[in-house]
Amino acid sequence: MDDDLLSSEASELQPSFLGSTVEFWSSISSSSSKKKKGRHSGRAGARKQFLKATVEGIGNVAIFDNLQSLPDLDTAFDNFKEVYVRYDETEEVDHLRAEEYYHFAERDHVCLDYSGFGLFSQSQQFTEQASSSSFGLAYVSANLLVHTLYGMAAEGTLEFDIQRRIMKYMNISESDYIMVFTTSRSSAYKILAESYPFGAYSRLLTVYDYQSEAMSLMVASAKQRGAKTLTANFKWPSLQISARDLRHKLQDRRHRKEPRRKGLFVFPVQSRVTGAKYSYQWMSQAQANDWNVLLDASALGPKDMDALGLSLFRPEFIVTSFYKVFGADPTGFGCLFIKKSAIQSLQNSNQPRGVGIVRIVPNPENPQHAPTERSRGSKSKIVSEIQEEGEEGEDDSDEFYLDADGVNQVRSFSGPVSELYLQDDQTFVSHKAASSSRKEKEIAGFGASASDGSDQLVCRGLDHADSQGLNKTNLRLRYLINWLVISLLKLCHPSQGEEEGSPLVHIYGPEVKYDRGGSVAFNIFDRTGALVNPGLVQRLADRNNISLGLGTLCNIVYPDRPIHLLDSGVLEPGFNLDTKMEGKSGNDEQDWPSRIPVVTAALGFVSNFEDVYRLWIFVAQFLDADFVYREGWRYYSLNQEMVF
Repeated sequence: MDDDLLSSEASELQPSFLGSTVEFWSSISSSSSKKKKGRHSGRAGARKQFLKATVEGIGNVAIFDNLQSLPDLDTAFDNFKEVYVRYDETEEVDHLRAEEYYHFAERDHVCLDYSGFGLFSQSQQFTEQASSSSFGLAYVSANLLVHTLYGMAAEGTLEFDIQRRIMKYMNISESDYIMVFTTSRSSAYKILAESYPFGAYSRLLTVYDYQSEAMSLMVASAKQRGAKTLTANFKWPSLQISARDLRHKLQDRRHRKEPRRKGLFVFPVQSRVTGAKYSYQWMSQAQANDWNVLLDASALGPKDMDALGLSLFRPEFIVTSFYKVFGADPTGFGCLFIKKSAIQSLQNSNQPRGVGIVRIVPNPENPQHAPTERSRGSKSKIVSEIQEEGEEGEDDSDEFYLDADGVNQVRSFSGPVSELYLQDDQTFVSHKAASSSRKEKEIAGFGASASDGSDQLVCRGLDHADSQGLNKTNLRLRYLINWLVISLLKLCHPSQGEEEGSPLVHIYGPEVKYDRGGSVAFNIFDRTGALVNPGLVQRLADRNNISLGLGTLCNIVYPDRPIHLLDSGVLEPGFNLDTKMEGKSGNDEQDWPSRIPVVTAALGFVSNFEDVYRLWIFVAQFLDADFVYREGWRYYSLNQEMVF
């Protein structure tokens, strides 16, 4: 703007420069402040209205203590829509589910154990567009630093196209970050830990309220290289971060000779087990105190990255995972995003053959790419063989082809008799590729082009989430998860004499809350207060075509100590959550439970009211004292395995 124009505008605004100009900017500041206060009060009002409607509007009775008192599906859904009148705004998702994800209706299946992001729809798998959702994963024999510098996908390749689509979906700038594909979320943590400059003076600080296999791999690698590992604590019973404790660990001052960077701060934004959400400001505090930040985005909702504002926080690393089809095909890959300015801080790994980095390649149609005899064993055996070869540093000429379509499909992560629920991430079947020339091209970053005989990949699962946007997806998940939580809390055992009936379900972490994730952790207790084994609950749910997950809560601090603790640190199945130790101070950490096994339910993008209603009805069956006994024997008759 010209000086004359500035002078002209100034003269119109003020007769006196020092007088009216100050008043003018004061009025602007006051107006801005009022707008901010207005927005804040509007959000606060929406939260209060939501909580009031949820608590007071769901059901006309205080508790449900028998199966006969439960409303049927239609009645419950009508009441649900009366309370959450805006739910109908998301009806397009129901249409998408019926047309694109029809496997739920065909199998009468409720899927509540997926986390991550779905790439494709089920309809793509069995139509003329099947090739648009087909790809393979090729193992790359290189460490992370070498791969980021010399092995990135070339434009025009299938890998480049899917990389660009994913970064657009995740709202991550290609000019600021690069993306590395890995076999799983666990592998992403492992290869980063191997290349991050951990040392005697560095630290690893994690924020997880549950035990994670992926995190365990990173912790083990950091300890092996001399780093000190720390973890945030979570306050009982809310399981919110102990702010004073975490702030102290972030601000901890050490010896002057130590390097400027304290280490790596691993922050998940929200718990994939309890659904607890954490303030984004922890990332800012960490960076202000000279920590590198690793953001775990694997538990976020379908479009939550749109609200994160990476331009403000800009973590050095981001990890997430993608699966193929929600509720049908859990195979997929992990993603590690690295801020370009952070690449120079990585180190050459001492384990260049460590399995983890993969390339996205077109699905082979040539018979030479069929699985060899070696790959026809179990998945765990094959992956173990690859890892052992990598650790021993054997012949670098081996390449293993990870065929995402070749994995034996299970109904979901849990499955009827599958052991997948014990794992934190999905593994893959693999076999050697026959063409060494193709291998060299792929490792160098010149993989086969998407146009050389293969159709372009179309991520309709991501397209569907994009079509709904952040507001609608969050609105739908908020209504469904909170209805489920309060409905579970309404289940109580029948009263015995003058004593009130005890709650059937205990929710861990946030209960009814406007800002909570789409997952919930809970346990079921019988009328004597004894815990029903979470593994038994999961298997009986599976018998009812409901797939649930299992988790283990940890890093909990208590104001007082619960009773009945096992030597192992796990709460005894007969413990009472509301009973405290008498006559003791509660300051001895050894008396606190270090782990609590729980059942988990996680909603997905196309979850609907019937899903949460059927879970509620299933849990309510535990009000019947004979339910476990009957179902246990039925399970045994079908599987020849006791579940008691």
